[in-house]
Amino acid sequence: MSPVVEQTEKSNIDKALATFVGFSDDYALRVIKDDGLYRHLAVRRPKDSFYSFQIATWPGHIAISGDLGCLVLSREEDMLAFVAGGGAPDFQYLAQKVQASDGGTREWSPRLFAEAVKSDYAMHITETDDGAEPLPDEDEKSDERKSAEAAIWARIEDVVLDDAEDEHAALGAVQAFETTDFEDETLPYASSLFTDFWDRSLYELKFQVALQLLAMQWAANAYRAEPGDPGMVA
Repeated sequence: MSPVVEQTEKSNIDKALATFVGFSDDYALRVIKDDGLYRHLAVRRPKDSFYSFQIATWPGHIAISGDLGCLVLSREEDMLAFVAGGGAPDFQYLAQKVQASDGGTREWSPRLFAEAVKSDYAMHITETDDGAEPLPDEDEKSDERKSAEAAIWARIEDVVLDDAEDEHAALGAVQAFETTDFEDETLPYASSLFTDFWDRSLYELKFQVALQLLAMQWAANAYRAEPGDPGMVA
């Protein structure tokens, strides 16, 4: 049986969105300094100080510090207006504007690695025996081919996906993966399984950075809200 290629784990961005909603419901904004583009904002929950943070802006920059860590963005003259907006932020775009952070913005993703491995395997096994046309469906495969596919997948799980958490081990396992003993009249192209694997993107935005960008947007929206509007992120 071929593996189902699906997203089995949430992305860091999805996790951050769910987490931020959970602790931002009772955030309150305090404006400490408001002098043109020079601003100092403090955000905290009234009942405790968990997940509190500070926002500072100056021409061309916005910075966050506090419980969510430190991050500095630079793009437009008024960065508070730049990060404000409805809906979720454009995380990938904003990440390109990072000038400084306390640990980088991207990290190795075992989730993306596993999805890439499954996708390459699934693409590979749709080839016909002569490599010319995709197979219409699973029922048209011979028993010998199905057995060979299952054996290859078992090896992938054992020697490739088992190392998914470790970037260097995982990439080394893909590079060293051999299927030459399966390469016969049943699966004549088995050794080409991961030929195009290196074009994949296997790194994702860090959970902490996604939280920081959400917090910046929340503060910007709250600051720009009309009187009486709580300025909550939708």
